[in-house]
Amino acid sequence: MPRRLLWLSMLVAGLVLGLAASARAEPARYTVVRVDLRKDRLSLFLNDDSGIAFKRFDRLQAWLAERGRRLDFAVNAGMYHADFAPVGLLVREGREESPLNLEAGTGNFFLRPNGVFLVSDEGPRVIESSEYPALAPRLRGLSIATQSGPLLLRHGAVHRSFIVDSPSRKIRNGVGVSGHTAIFVLSETPVNFHEFALYFRDVLHCRDALYLDGTVSALRPCIRPRSGAATSCASSGPYSRSFRPESRSPSFSCRAMTTALPVLSLVETRVLGVLAEKQRTVPDSYPLTLNALVSGCNQKTSRNPVLELSESQVQAAIDSLKGYSLVAETSGGRAWRYEHNIDRVLRIPSQSVILLTVLMLRGPQTAGELRIACDRMHNFADISSVEGFLDELSERSAGALVVKLARLPGARESRWAHLLSGTPAEEPAPAGGYEAPRAAHDVSLGEVAALKANVARLEAEVAQLKALLGRVCSELGISEEG
Repeated sequence: MPRRLLWLSMLVAGLVLGLAASARAEPARYTVVRVDLRKDRLSLFLNDDSGIAFKRFDRLQAWLAERGRRLDFAVNAGMYHADFAPVGLLVREGREESPLNLEAGTGNFFLRPNGVFLVSDEGPRVIESSEYPALAPRLRGLSIATQSGPLLLRHGAVHRSFIVDSPSRKIRNGVGVSGHTAIFVLSETPVNFHEFALYFRDVLHCRDALYLDGTVSALRPCIRPRSGAATSCASSGPYSRSFRPESRSPSFSCRAMTTALPVLSLVETRVLGVLAEKQRTVPDSYPLTLNALVSGCNQKTSRNPVLELSESQVQAAIDSLKGYSLVAETSGGRAWRYEHNIDRVLRIPSQSVILLTVLMLRGPQTAGELRIACDRMHNFADISSVEGFLDELSERSAGALVVKLARLPGARESRWAHLLSGTPAEEPAPAGGYEAPRAAHDVSLGEVAALKANVARLEAEVAQLKALLGRVCSELGISEEG
């Protein structure tokens, strides 16, 4: 039976655009959209209220606008027959509208193993089609699922049928998963299956990815202007070229709706700083396991503030940073390992990464203090060299990453602070020869987090002492009150 591809659309509330390059002589270009399912929503659309297929993104956008809903991003998401009946599994709004197809056939859809992309309460997943019957009854809150093929990656392995130098290069789109994030990719230049799979694995660090569409692949980003005006889509075609990034150099994706990184928490900057530090100080142990990362975060030396973080706190920070490509997960031995992508995401040289690392781990520093603290990672020739890189970071066209703080009375030099956690709180100047107390609202978020961590640690120690005292009193046969 003849088949055709239908443009399904997915409704979300966030957008990330980026580019990357493959290993070919002419670098491939990609558009990347990341959807954090803890914050955003994905929906599958096929027909309007009268049962007529949308077929085009602008029709879907108009249909949603009539209902007070906004289309932020749309992409082809499944394979369909000529009459627009799904070739395989289709679940929309928790209802199965077409069953799983495990039959043999010809064409990309039937290139085994093929797969299913789904979203449930546990987050997004890409699985083999044959795994779905056993998994489906155990899924809580299954909202959407679409079947396609072939699988690009399964558990980090490239599909066994892909040919490295295949001349079959086409525009392609697919979806991968990383934690709670679904990553949609459209090639802007023709690529073969093997190149497409490697982009998901080696650049986006996905372990599971599914091919969705071929030659007629399209992706439509619709971005609200920063002035707060209504959603603007400049092109009625499948992809709005007016929103294509100008740069053609390889890079990791960045938030297009804000054109800046999100404000990171103290724990997130601590995790990021430790990864960047250990990459250079203990390269044989890098990338780091979760245990090593927790130990580095809770280190007593070269840390300000000193924290007592749990594995769950560090893991939550890792998951958040992975959503922005700042941290990547790799398999190594019996444990997962983690590495940073600061230089590629922010597009800054290694010397600048080292300066940011020290600022994230030790707090505000003078240029002289930074030169000394960076010595194990990089030997800056002199203080002016440090200041040169700091000036570049503060004048960065894509947004300043550091700021020079006002010099404190009595201090010989001004200190520098990073801006990854937002603008740091100003420290009040001493009055009358002594330091004036700060009002409660002047306490920084980092200090609050450190205080909470210290209180939690002290409470745990008190609980341990009480338990020990109780055992001693019990053995001596005396009352604790006595």
